[in-house]
Amino acid sequence: MAGKIVYLGWGSLIWNPGNLPIDPSLWQQSNLKLPLEFSRISDKGRGRMTLVIDDINGKNNNIWINYCLEPNVNKAINYLKLREQTSKNNIAYINLRTRKYRIPNTSLHIIKKLVQWATKSGVEVIIWTDLKSNWKQIRGMEYNIRDAFDYYESAQHETQIDIMDYVKKATTIAQINTKFSGQFSKYSKL
Repeated sequence: MAGKIVYLGWGSLIWNPGNLPIDPSLWQQSNLKLPLEFSRISDKGRGRMTLVIDDINGKNNNIWINYCLEPNVNKAINYLKLREQTSKNNIAYINLRTRKYRIPNTSLHIIKKLVQWATKSGVEVIIWTDLKSNWKQIRGMEYNIRDAFDYYESAQHETQIDIMDYVKKATTIAQINTKFSGQFSKYSKL
């Protein structure tokens, strides 16, 4: 699959890719490991907790990849932007062919890891959703497990169901294991 555009995934993209130009049955777990945690709150602080790359709180997990069927890099990026319902500034990419990139939130040491992995794997373009933790902005404190449980317990019932569903799918379908999901599985008997 050399010379291909690859999407990286670790959450709902795997079980709900929307209109991404991929074969949804071809997600594969890679040997690329990135630190992930449920340290972002969606919907401007009223929604479910979501997985993001988190250098501080994250636990290393194998990242999933899927080869993009769209050969145009800009169109491939736009598909992910539309699927994520976000601005293009939240969609990161590294194009090893042209040496162009946009990486709004991922740290330098992870970028180096991504480039090394892509080079060894024969991948020419990597595209991923590059949101960061917004815990401090929303909750007024740095992310921690106790406050994550406090957020869950104080959330509206529908949000609690969304959080439970997302964590369950992330752990069972995507095989993602974070500090929060490990504790949450015991807490909620997932």
